[in-house]
Amino acid sequence: MNKKKIQIIAIIAMAIMLITACPLLFKGTTVMETHAQEKVNYVYENAYYISDSTIDCSLIPPENKEEISSVGIFATEAEYSGYKDCSIIFEVHEKIDYVIANYLEIIFSEMKKNNCRIMFISYTDEIKYWPYTDFLDYVDIHINQDLESVFINNVLYQIFLACQKHAKINNCTIIVDENFGQGIENGFKECDFFYYYFIPYIREVYMDDIKRGKTNEDVLIENNIKLFYIDTNKDVIYDIVNKTDISEVDYWDFDILLPNEHIFAIGKDIMGKGKPWIEKIIAMRERLLLSIEMYIYTEGFVLEEDYENFYRFSVVPSLYYVIKDFLDDNDLIDYNNWGGACEINYIPSNSIFWGAWTLYFYDEMEDDVETVKPFAYFLNYSQRTTQGEDDRGVDRRYYYNY
Repeated sequence: MNKKKIQIIAIIAMAIMLITACPLLFKGTTVMETHAQEKVNYVYENAYYISDSTIDCSLIPPENKEEISSVGIFATEAEYSGYKDCSIIFEVHEKIDYVIANYLEIIFSEMKKNNCRIMFISYTDEIKYWPYTDFLDYVDIHINQDLESVFINNVLYQIFLACQKHAKINNCTIIVDENFGQGIENGFKECDFFYYYFIPYIREVYMDDIKRGKTNEDVLIENNIKLFYIDTNKDVIYDIVNKTDISEVDYWDFDILLPNEHIFAIGKDIMGKGKPWIEKIIAMRERLLLSIEMYIYTEGFVLEEDYENFYRFSVVPSLYYVIKDFLDDNDLIDYNNWGGACEINYIPSNSIFWGAWTLYFYDEMEDDVETVKPFAYFLNYSQRTTQGEDDRGVDRRYYYNY
């Protein structure tokens, strides 16, 4: 096959594209409208790069950039019909919900009718908008870039498996580093890890208690869930449940509070900067003779230490090879390392392989629906946004009434 002459068009604001094409569907989506004014677009022949954000030129292999030029193109729905016999990289940073998913199905089905190959790069984990995944039936490869969600969800799942009490976390201590605990001194709503992940999980599995008026503090204390934030930069240990700073030199109080039936440590290591925190946790478990499972999200080059009960989630920093193979019309099956609605699903991580501690939850549900479904349900944004008004009211009180 002769090598294609590649021409990539990065198109201004998927947001305004969709709003213009279907204003009723995107009524009120002001964030996407704002982004639209900042787009820069790049052109190649027979391949198109469509994004709802500022174009990341580093995604495109250097050998495919020889004839790059910027253009200002505003696309409407009618213009999609002009994409024929070409390769399309379609990138969505905005959080996907059922409205966006339904509109993407219209776009992708039209492109597929016109013999287009589609690479879909998403920054929303598929489990968050399930079951609105029909648009992925028209996609040749789906790249999931919501890697932090994949990591955190899998860590919580490991904690859930360890506790094994009707899908409820209980009798456990969880320690987080400055990356996952920043802002927690000001309450759960000021810390992304707790506000978007941990508290929604607690809310879901302890919903009966919540509806009876119990607060975060009530649920955590009654189920013996201890939470600590350790910041090695500031030499601070913070007791999240009791809202208390613990002096770094006063180990005695912490040594008494820390032990539990299960203990987990969750941190991040960016280019080796997380090593002091890792070493602190290692020293702590050796000093106290405790079993502490460590889960570390890693970006960049770091040494892969061989510690006991130590699990890394290593992110691959570049999509060079998968994008090049896509643009060169090569077989992409070797990139299929994840579950999902698309035929080929790719997570850019070295931690995704057979037998790894990470997993795709809906694959597990098929084998063990009763056990996994209560856990997987809380991950799903689409399900939660369709709850009744009473449940949403309870959620609101639960978040803001500590």
